Amino acid sequence: MFSRGLLRILAVFVLLCFFVLSAAGCTTQSQPPKPEEQKDEPKADPRANWPKGVTVGSASVGGVYFVWAGGWANIITEKLGVPTSVEVTGGPVHNMQLVQAKELEFGYVTNAPAWEGWHGEGWAQGKKHTDVRAIFPMYSSKVHWYALESSGIKTAADINGKSVGVGPVGGTPGTYLPLFIETMGYKPSMVVHGGMSDLTSQMKDNLLDACGWIGGVPLPAALELEASHKVTIFGFTDDEISKITRNFPYFSPSTVKAGVYKSLTNDIKCLAVWNFAITHKDMDENFVYEVVKATFENVETLKQSHPTAEEVLIENVPYSVIPYHKGAVRYFEEKGIKIPANLLPPEGR
Repeated sequence: MFSRGLLRILAVFVLLCFFVLSAAGCTTQSQPPKPEEQKDEPKADPRANWPKGVTVGSASVGGVYFVWAGGWANIITEKLGVPTSVEVTGGPVHNMQLVQAKELEFGYVTNAPAWEGWHGEGWAQGKKHTDVRAIFPMYSSKVHWYALESSGIKTAADINGKSVGVGPVGGTPGTYLPLFIETMGYKPSMVVHGGMSDLTSQMKDNLLDACGWIGGVPLPAALELEASHKVTIFGFTDDEISKITRNFPYFSPSTVKAGVYKSLTNDIKCLAVWNFAITHKDMDENFVYEVVKATFENVETLKQSHPTAEEVLIENVPYSVIPYHKGAVRYFEEKGIKIPANLLPPEGR
């Protein structure tokens, strides 16, 4: 038989073993289960909501918008892989209407009809086009005139009693030149709307005496006319400019430089208004960002289409009169441009 002392030692040993095993069990149970290996979430495709194809609203054949749109459409197609076509339209007013209605993905406008469309004034009386957003500055349009030298017309005052072509209905020249003529107090015998190529052809046939233009210079149709006829390019007097800018403050005094047309041997005084590319506020933000980026990174290519693209400069961003699309704002801010509060998208960024 075991002695009482030995039994006590065995009892203590058994208790110690019990406590050691219990502690080990608790430690094991307190360890959290190993988490399952996390699988990487698939990254969202930034092109998921891009359009399958887009159309750019330009203006009439023979105008700068039509030439510009062809070059820009090629950039979007080649750099972003989105097929882009060009549609002949009535010009800025028509483009504002079509973009507002989502019947065009992109369009070109001048500040004058853009301002009126946004505020529901002028041509847009009573209907605000506030779903339209600017995306980048294009160039400043020059307001000037041209006529055959044989007509004897050398100044704006000389259009009194003469037939004058003013561009297509809905375009910037077709909208504002008749108003300018009225503001200056002149009374042509006839004011004719139509595409610039068609109006210039009528001039060749002596069916029109002069044409007015608001757009980039040089005007392709006028260059074509110079190739076969002697042409006079003319602008405005200080008094005429003062009258017009007093009534239409989104136009400003400017100059058409000598040499822009071969017929122009001296600078002439004119008016100017800025042009912008536009889209609808609902256009995908990532797509607009990439379009604006591709545009600024390929200005040299744009200049091959028309020299006015030299004015596609980041510092010209503040010249818009309507808010920018949030995709454009993102690109400009990355480039360090502070967007004026009135040009930020009302729906936020």
